[in-house]
Amino acid sequence: MKQSPHRGWRTRPRLVMSFAESYWDDVLTQHNLNFVREFRVNKSTLGIPNHGNCLFLDFYFPELRLDLEIDGSQHCLPDRMEKDKFRDDALISAGYHVMRLPWFGVKSPDQKARTQTQVAKVLDLVKVDLSPSC
Repeated sequence: MKQSPHRGWRTRPRLVMSFAESYWDDVLTQHNLNFVREFRVNKSTLGIPNHGNCLFLDFYFPELRLDLEIDGSQHCLPDRMEKDKFRDDALISAGYHVMRLPWFGVKSPDQKARTQTQVAKVLDLVKVDLSPSC
């Protein structure tokens, strides 16, 4: 993987979810949260040259303008980290919030505990009362 140009993540059909995405989709759906999976953001609205037209946000919460990204181990590679930073900076400059979480898995008790901590963190953040205060 370290020697490849990471073509696999680009060629996976957008409607096919990884296990991590499926896990998070289930968690967010079970909590009746308003989110959009694979939300498209036109690169031109972010000031990014049009090399592919759109960015796809893993889980987007419209009321918060929050992009929740679930990152596999490939996001720890230097070139991918650089691309992620460029992407996140462009989104933040356009008024989005970006939250990146590493995918720990759920096979071992330690993985489950770390993932559950992340779930609690996200639920606390996205269940913020958005009604205007008077």
